[in-house]
Amino acid sequence: MQKGTPWHENILYWFSLIKEKYDKKLFGGAYICASCDVTNDTLKKDAAKTAVVELVNLIWSEIAENIPPDDKPHVECSQLSAMKAMISYIDAHFAEKITLDDIAAAGFVSKRTCGNMFERFLYIPPMKYLNEYRLKRSIELMKSTDMTVTELALACGFSGASYYAESFRRELGASPSEYRRSLEEKDRVQQTLKL
Repeated sequence: MQKGTPWHENILYWFSLIKEKYDKKLFGGAYICASCDVTNDTLKKDAAKTAVVELVNLIWSEIAENIPPDDKPHVECSQLSAMKAMISYIDAHFAEKITLDDIAAAGFVSKRTCGNMFERFLYIPPMKYLNEYRLKRSIELMKSTDMTVTELALACGFSGASYYAESFRRELGASPSEYRRSLEEKDRVQQTLKL
């Protein structure tokens, strides 16, 4: 990496953000999110994890866009292009019903290759990535709208409110309603502090 090269600077900055997000205790199993204000430890851990996955995606995209084809092996180049296509597909279609076949087809790879590539580059199976991506988008909507849990579920591609709530609790350790209340409480505290 060379300082002064804009895309190198971007990658170095994103790595610094990853370092800020995680203070890892690898063998203790505990993860501490340095930039999260939410009081629930599971919410902190999952918010940091989601942020790190997003930053890793940005880093891969930046590398794929800026390294000339002659500077990287052909197989690696095609795999990065396929990953970019699959992640872009998920971003564009997350609110729709998506299957593993759909994701793999977006990258012009088999389902098995799709799974292997997600595990290799993102350390997560493609359908779990899709589910976490949907949850992240639902949290963004939760923060910016008054949509009900059912409306959030349907807007983000979940089959119904109960499956959405179950997925939300499994990944974030709280129901959507509890999470929304924690956000509202955080907003109230911040408003009080501004007075």
